[in-house]
Amino acid sequence: PATLDSLVALTTPFGPFDLTDEVLAQEIDVGETFVVYLPVVIDLSVRQRYTVLATITGTFTGSAPCSSSDFLDFIAGNAPSPSIPTTAPATGPTRSPSPTVNPETSECTLVAGVECQVTQGPVTSCDDLSFTAAQCTSPPNRLDFVFSSGSCVESTNMAEGFDCMDDNGGIGDRESVMIVITSGETMLFEGEVRRGQTISAVGEFDSDMIVTISSMENGDELQIIRIQTECAPEDDLTLLNTFGGLQLIAFDNADGLESTFANLQISYSVDNPSIKATVTEAIATSNLSGEQSFPTPFDIDYRGREIFPAEEILVNLAQPGTFEFQFNVTGEGFESNLPCESSAMLVVSTAA
Repeated sequence: PATLDSLVALTTPFGPFDLTDEVLAQEIDVGETFVVYLPVVIDLSVRQRYTVLATITGTFTGSAPCSSSDFLDFIAGNAPSPSIPTTAPATGPTRSPSPTVNPETSECTLVAGVECQVTQGPVTSCDDLSFTAAQCTSPPNRLDFVFSSGSCVESTNMAEGFDCMDDNGGIGDRESVMIVITSGETMLFEGEVRRGQTISAVGEFDSDMIVTISSMENGDELQIIRIQTECAPEDDLTLLNTFGGLQLIAFDNADGLESTFANLQISYSVDNPSIKATVTEAIATSNLSGEQSFPTPFDIDYRGREIFPAEEILVNLAQPGTFEFQFNVTGEGFESNLPCESSAMLVVSTAA
């Protein structure tokens, strides 16, 4: 059997949903199905795309943590039928009618949009991607590290209970190693790890944890680390501190998540405030992920909106940087074939 630890759903346009309370500590046997409902209200008068990215984590009994993700993408909504009065309207003042737009001769209008939303991390807004080197002050349920391949003498922490020993020449310039993390009788992590890779120690922590880093070639122990994990002030579990070959980049406890990283969801959309149009090209460009083209052509009705699958990016808040996201759409009138286009730009910055 497996025990579920967390469930997070990233949705467009509704935003993120943390459903961890619905699944925490739930045991699932082999072949068993466990259902969690996510109630949302969909406006069927507006045609738009909806997306759901669900990620669940858990632990198999007696083994390392596991996780899985699934993505759902669908379009829903139609324009409502016109309202037809059942009685004659009351007589009122008359005025000259507004000029009628002729869809056969008029130009279309498209409005491109780019939006940013923080889906996970220590900040709540893309307008404030700031970083604070927070220190863990209550027992953790998760510690995240990046494997930096440092030696024991290169450690940068003031923890009183920290102990580290290099053996068999240490980690050196190895690109990958085997890492095992235990706390008491609990296995928190086990697997092959490459230089620069992030790992998560998840589970029930004792007063300390033992990290064993071994060679992938012959199994020789290269480094053994002991880290106090009660999160007392003298443990110095502070973000960006290094403990041998590991650097602390995130922790989660009763006080919430603190991290050097934030997950951003970049969403792209196009609105049509004018005559029915055909979108012939939709291209998103960023200095992080390059260029991506969305499927075209497609028609978009008057007052219609099309929302494209969101882009998930991970930014390091401790490293200053500027990220640009541009969205260009081109199209033509559905009947007039006259061209129209629109562009949108979003710039977000980290300020360590």
